[in-house]
Amino acid sequence: MSKETFLMKDSINPKVVKELSLRIKKHYKNFEDVQFSKVIIKDLKKLELKERVYLVSQSLHKYLPSDFKKSVSILIKSLPEALPNNSKEIEGYGESKLKSLHGFIMISITNYVSEFGIDDFKTSMDALYIMTSRFSAEEAARYFIKEYPKETLKLYKKWSKDKDMHVRRLVTESTRPRLPWTMQLPRFIDDPTPVLPLLESLKNDKELYVRRSIANNLNDISKDNPQIVIRILEEWNKDRSSNMQWLIKHALRTLIKQGNTEALKILGFNKNFKATVKSLRLDDSKVKLGSSLNFGVEVESTSNQEQWLMIDYVIHHMKANGKLTPKVFKLRKVKIKAGEKIVFSKKHSIKEISTRKYYSGEHQVQLMINGNLYPKVKFELNCK
Repeated sequence: MSKETFLMKDSINPKVVKELSLRIKKHYKNFEDVQFSKVIIKDLKKLELKERVYLVSQSLHKYLPSDFKKSVSILIKSLPEALPNNSKEIEGYGESKLKSLHGFIMISITNYVSEFGIDDFKTSMDALYIMTSRFSAEEAARYFIKEYPKETLKLYKKWSKDKDMHVRRLVTESTRPRLPWTMQLPRFIDDPTPVLPLLESLKNDKELYVRRSIANNLNDISKDNPQIVIRILEEWNKDRSSNMQWLIKHALRTLIKQGNTEALKILGFNKNFKATVKSLRLDDSKVKLGSSLNFGVEVESTSNQEQWLMIDYVIHHMKANGKLTPKVFKLRKVKIKAGEKIVFSKKHSIKEISTRKYYSGEHQVQLMINGNLYPKVKFELNCK
């Protein structure tokens, strides 16, 4: 019998709900632990992850004291042990941890703080400071950034020097303008400059866990304010250490995929490279859904020195309205020698996938090298 697939929603399960209720009972004798568990467990199967998170946080509100300071004190005493304070030990934490109190049920607890403690900044932020070392409190913290931007950023300046990497990462992760799966921060989408000193102060953090978060924050910023990110990373690029070069590459990934020539230049890909490029050669200009688009590429260097080339291709997909929408795909990163000719082929699968709907009609494909776009080549897709 094959192993049952683990779904994220399964991290909030009867076992972990009962464990949480027993921990709370230990520190709050009037807690109706059996009823608390029963109310949650009876509805779990029909609920998705976010609905389960909400159910637990609302149940906490129902069964804990109405006094927020008292209830949050009980929750803090009921927490599991803090996670290890280094990147290597938390890498690879998988299903076993997610099914424990270190899993998504912690979001119910941190969301309880943000929903019912929003009028008590100090008590709530003190609680999130402790809770984030069990499971990142990045989502809950965003509500305090929204409500108390100056106060939160002032506190974050202090937290950026904290000895706990989970606290430092909370600073960089919760300030991401477009953090997935939660509300965006329009304030920082419009103007991310208040966040930049925090990223600057942590750019050389010893933990990859924090540096990756900084890169993700900058990648978010680049979607709305690319020039700010370009300016920052041009300066940071003076540091040629492997840690900094990894951060820069990770932070530029969206701009690189867009073919932004300034971003490519930071990574060593010159827009004005010297080479002759032959247009794409299609094996067949008619393609059936379920097969593949096959094409060849030929590039010959006209330089007397080595050059780095970032070779991508763009497919312009036909949409339902008849218009074409481009999507960039990675092809090859190559160091081409002086006078060298490189020839290679690509087999691009065109099959039904859940994230894209294909339509019959004219499509186009074109090369993009170091941000430079080459002539489009048409092909006909048949979806019947």
